[in-house]
Parts: sequence; C-alpha cells; structure tokens
Amino acid sequence: MFCSKCGSPIEEGARFCTACGAPVEEVQPAPVQPEAVQQPAQPEVAQPAAPVQPAASAESVAPVQPAVPKQKTPGNINIKKIAIIAGSAVGGLVLLLLLFCVIIPKLTYKKENAILYKSDNILYYLKDINKPQKAIEIDRLSMDDYVPNNAFTEDGKYIYFFTDYDESNDTSTLCRVKVSKLKKNKSNKQYIEEVAKDVRYFEFVKDDVFYLDDNGKLVMEKKGKSITVAKEVSDFCVSEDDNTVYYYTGNGDYEAADAEIGYIDSSANKKVVIEDDIDNVYTLTKSGMFIFKKNIEEDEETGRTVFDLYIANKKQVKKLAENVSEIIDYNAKTGVVYYDYYSRDLKHYTDYISFPDGLAELKEPTKADAFVEVSEADVLDEVFDDSIDAEEKQEFYDDLDYDEDLGYYYADSWWYDYEFYYDDASGKWYKVDDDKLSELWDNYYDNESVAYTAESYQEMEYTIDKYKVCLAGFENDETVLCDSVKNVTGDADSGIIFYNIIPEEWDKINYASLGDASAYDKIDEIYSDKKLYYQIADGEPQEFDAEADSIYVEAVDGDKVAISTVSEEEKEFYYAEISGDSFSRFELLDEGYESIGGTFKSGNLFYISFENDEEGTLYKYDGNKSEEVLSDVDGMVAVTNQQEYVYSSKGDLELYNKKGEKKDEIRDVDDYIYIKRDKILYKSDDELYLYKNAKKQKLISTDVDDYVSYARQYELTDIDDYLY
Repeated sequence: MFCSKCGSPIEEGARFCTACGAPVEEVQPAPVQPEAVQQPAQPEVAQPAAPVQPAASAESVAPVQPAVPKQKTPGNINIKKIAIIAGSAVGGLVLLLLLFCVIIPKLTYKKENAILYKSDNILYYLKDINKPQKAIEIDRLSMDDYVPNNAFTEDGKYIYFFTDYDESNDTSTLCRVKVSKLKKNKSNKQYIEEVAKDVRYFEFVKDDVFYLDDNGKLVMEKKGKSITVAKEVSDFCVSEDDNTVYYYTGNGDYEAADAEIGYIDSSANKKVVIEDDIDNVYTLTKSGMFIFKKNIEEDEETGRTVFDLYIANKKQVKKLAENVSEIIDYNAKTGVVYYDYYSRDLKHYTDYISFPDGLAELKEPTKADAFVEVSEADVLDEVFDDSIDAEEKQEFYDDLDYDEDLGYYYADSWWYDYEFYYDDASGKWYKVDDDKLSELWDNYYDNESVAYTAESYQEMEYTIDKYKVCLAGFENDETVLCDSVKNVTGDADSGIIFYNIIPEEWDKINYASLGDASAYDKIDEIYSDKKLYYQIADGEPQEFDAEADSIYVEAVDGDKVAISTVSEEEKEFYYAEISGDSFSRFELLDEGYESIGGTFKSGNLFYISFENDEEGTLYKYDGNKSEEVLSDVDGMVAVTNQQEYVYSSKGDLELYNKKGEKKDEIRDVDDYIYIKRDKILYKSDDELYLYKNAKKQKLISTDVDDYVSYARQYELTDIDDYLY
C-alpha cells in the first residue's frame, strides 16, 4: 500500500509511514482501487452505502497488496515529491517576503525620525517625531544627568545615557536600554541595564560602544561584553570612518609622562600600539594624526622648554625636529606642522647700547620742588582773619609742625584750605604750586619708565626674542620659512604665517641721557613696531599691506582667505586670494566693527559684522562685491549647504532663501535643532515643536528640558557652519 499523504510505499503491518511519519490509521481510506486517489469524490459516495462498516484498518486493506508492484511507478512518486518540495519552497519564500516586507520594518525604527528628550527630568523615547503622542517614558533622571546627542547605536537597537552624575569627579553611570523592550504607558525602568559606573564619556563605533572611566580604563562594549582595551588613557576619539578608535595614555604629568599612542580596529578586534615612551601628546585629530613630544627639557641658555617633535598615524611615526620651542599650528589633512625655534641674541644690547647715566640719581619729586615764595604778611593774613599782636604771632611760630621728610616747618588747615611751609634757616615762607608739582610727576614717570627699562636690560642682558619658523610633515622634510623674527602667527590650513621682522637699524640704537625723550621712544619702538610680513608655504617674504598689532585668519577656502586685523582700536576685515607664494588680491571689506566672523560656502564668503554688542549684519561676498543678506542679526546664523539661512533673532526663528528673501518665521524660539531641509525641531517656552515644510507646527511635548537628541549616524543636518 501507499501513504496517501506523501505517496511512499508502506510495508504490511506498519503503523506509521517511514517517509513522512503520518499514522497509517489516519491516512488509509476504505478499500478502493488506486484510481480512487485521483477521484476524491468516490470515497464520499461509498461511505453511505456501508454505514456499519468499522473504521479502516491494516487488515481491511490487505486484499489490495498484490496490486502494489503495478502501482509503484517511479514517475508518479517523484512528481509528488517534487511538488511537495516546490510547494514548501514557495511557502518559505512567501514567509521570507512577509518577514522582510512586513515584520522587520515594524521591528526597526526610522532613525531619521527618532529622538530622545527630557521633560520634567523624565527621559522619553519617540520613535517618530511625526507621531508625538506615542512617546515612551524610559526613566526619571536628575537635572544634572547628561544624555549626549549621539545616544543611539547605529542599528537603532539600543539607547545609551548617563545617570547619577558625580559633580566632584565629573563622572556618571553609563546605562542602556533596548528599544524593542520599551512599552508605552508602562514602567520601563526594569529594562534599563547598568553598563559601568564612574564613566567620563563614550562614543559609538557603529554598534559598539567605547567609554572611558575615571580610572583611565578604555573599555569596549561589544555584544553585551565589556573588554578593557587600554589603561591609563588620557583621551580617545573615533576616526572619521567610524571604524577605528585612537587613544593615548599618560600619568598626568606634563613632562616624562611615559605615554603611549595606539588604536583599536573594532572590526578586527585588534589593538595596535603605535609608539610608547612618549613625554607628552600635544594633539590627537579625528583623522588619526598624533603630534607628540619627546625629551622635554629646559634650555640652559634661554630658560625655555624645548622638545623633540614627532608626528604619527596608523602607517608611520616620523621625527620632525629636535629642540623645538613651540608648536604654532597644524593641518590635520595634509599632516603639516608649523613650529619654531626660540633664541636670544645676548650680545645685541651689551654691544650696541650705552645706557643712560645717573640712574641712581633719579628721585621722586617732592613738594619742595614746586615751592613758590610768599611773604609773611600773606601767610598771617590767610591764617588769621583779624590783625594779631606780637605775642599771638610768637605763639603761632611756636606751634608750627615740622616735616622731617622735607626739612621744613609748616602750617596747614584742611578746613580753611591753606598750606604754607617755613624755612627756619632763611626765614622764608613758601606755598606749593600744584600745576608745577603735577608736571614734575609726569616727567618723573616718563623718566622712570626709561630708567626701569634700560636698567632691566643692563641687569638681565635682555635682548629681542628671536624665532626661526619651520614646517615639516609626513611628506615634507624640515623647511625654514623665516629666520630671526618675532610675534609669529601661523595658519597651517591656508599655508600662511604672519610675523614682525627685527629691523637691522635696531643694532644701531645708542641711548642718550636719561632726560632725552628719544631714549624712551627708541625703547618703545622695539615693542610697538607694526610692520608685518607674510609668507605662504616656503615662498619668499612679502610685506603685508596693512598695519596691525594682531592678525587672524578667519576662514579658508582653497586659495581664498578671509583675514581680520587689529591695530590699537582699529579693526579691519580683508578678503585675499593666493597665487603662488603671494596675495594676488587683497581687498578691504569692512572696518571699525566690534566683532566679526566668516565662512566660505560654495565659493562665497559669508560674514557677520557686529557694529556693537547687540546687532550685526550678514553679508555675502562673491568675489566682486558684498551684498547685505540679513540685517539686525543679534543671534546665531546658520548657512546651509543650499546657501539658505536660518537664524534666531530676538527670540524669533527666521528662514531665508538664497536671495535673502524671507520664507517663514517662527515666533518665540528659545532654542532649535535644524535636522534637514525644511524640517526643524525647536523649543518655545519649554515646549518642543516640529516645523516641517512650512506647514503648521506640531507640538511634540510640553515642559521639555534643555535637551534633544537624535541619531547621529545619518548626519541629519544641512548646516556646516555657524556664524555669531
């Protein structure tokens, strides 16, 4: 006989099908010919004709056994098996499609729409900001508990946050919760997992979490397991590719810190020590570039701290220079470092300066130096209203006080406003000329400054500080940019350094006597020289076409540079273009401003000029002219990738297009987070709102604390630069 379920042959007396396991009693029908399998209607007709027949059994089907060999056709059996397998496969595919198309999307969250926020110190998770009524309470936090902006893992399965903030150590307890376990209108505190205590901060590497605790342990949290990857760590950062964690160690001492630098490849679970026995790590960049120092010591000649300068990344460690005194600037992309050597020319003043004579004779002026002679009659008339006799006059002289410092007797009265001095030897009276005394003091201060400066040079053998400025990098050997300069300012991104030179005529200074005003002028000249020079990369020195005490590179875009200068009270803002090793264009854009900030966007220079502490104006310079974009700017301005503007002014959020035309306005804005184009989360009176596509604002929550977090991995902002 055959199994009616799978078609396989069944031996006589068997109770189960050896192929599919189906019970024989359940699958064997009343005695019928094999054709009945192909005619399902026949068994239904046969059953009413014999209602008293017992249920089918193995014995009842015995007479049809001889027909088994005739019915065992391999073709029939294979077709049924193929049909069954094919049916199962199709069913599996349907289930998979259902799983991927229906079930999985419901289990995952839309990262671009998910946020966290605190309301009345309760942390809420909102899967979709378009459905604010579905916010889920996670747990109550204290006011000081910190929930960072990057609180979501990349896969969206976990949320990490801090609790139990310890103000004395500036650490917290790191916690996490699985998103799929969160339930609305229920307590979710039971689902919160404590990851570690005394944590300083953490960062994500895809779905792994790296955190640094108060003991300096750098720990990797991977699939629920905590692995200590480094100890005595001072700092760490995640690389721009979100796959590598760079770190450096140290015991906290500036010198001889015995630090190491290294990285962890999270994908390969591999730790690599790049270099150890480092004195001090100067910086660590997101691109994975280390600048560090070795052999820190004090230079005996200058008293300055000097060190050997190194640069390193994953691939190499390079020694840039020895006995460096200062790191000026660096470029994280090109790996170029600007630095200088410091020296003093101790012979400069001792060889060429003859110091003023009579320094020891310089004295503070006294009242006696401003005396003017007066008559006795004038004194007595001032002291006494009426005439006096000889006895009263003698009594007046007997009562005079004596000034030991001046060596004169005196009579004064603050009430009647008089002051007279008497010289007993000559019998003359004097009063003080206040104007003359003031002039004497002014002259003294001038001379004192000259005397002090000259005397300091003489005692200290002090001379001009000199700097030799250099650059070097991964692809560059040491290049001296300029020698024997002072007041160096460098910007490695633009490749420019600015400095004051040491004029040759300073070697010829010959100071005159103490009272010669030119002596003071000469000394002052050393410190107030405003002649500036610049060099671009390793080009020739160029005279800077503006006088300035201070100079700053505000923004850089390839060969375009924005520069601000300060000279005493004068402030100027310039646009420059670099051609080779000099400025091919140099234009004054603004002057007399209170403060300024600039950024380049798509070749245009945007800058805000604040005329006072309260209001400024946003300008756009296209290389030919400046045009006003926004006026009365008193808050933060954001320039988006589409060159549109978002700024908060006087509590209102205003949106402008490329032409500076207002598109919309949101009133009473306390704070905002720009997520993507035409979608803004903002707070107003401690309420959180969503603005979307110029449509009506949607209330997300009331009583929101000063915090909103969204998934960081998707770079949900169009804003690259902020101007203030």
